[in-house]
Amino acid sequence: MLDASLHLEAPLPPGGQTNFTPGCLDIGVDIPTFSDQWRQGRLAVFIPALPNATNASASIVLTLQDSADGGVTFANAVPLTQIVLPGVAVNGIPSYGPGGTNPELDMALPPGLRGPFRLSQFVDANIGGDCSSGLIEYWWKNE
Repeated sequence: MLDASLHLEAPLPPGGQTNFTPGCLDIGVDIPTFSDQWRQGRLAVFIPALPNATNASASIVLTLQDSADGGVTFANAVPLTQIVLPGVAVNGIPSYGPGGTNPELDMALPPGLRGPFRLSQFVDANIGGDCSSGLIEYWWKNE
């Protein structure tokens, strides 16, 4: 079941640029009583078809960033947690998620996650065409 309060979304930036999800998700990992040994959930990533992403030697990179100061500043999570989507010649990147060509992509959260998190989205300048209409959705799913 999806909870709208545990959802982030952002369109992809133009090629050669990076953007970030507006806001962040806080699942309580910085609460002193939070057990970091059992994280019963995952981040489900829904990606629409990106027909302009046709250069197989270029990629779209989605990177998990966490915050040690309650969401004031962010840095890449350790270990580095990413989804890398290489372009696909002719047809572009297929869709992932409900009603898509492929099932949603899962992003596991690392045990050392610090506080709230957000995602950075980078589109290689050579991806093949404009992908900025692609709205990427991130949903926290309890398991």
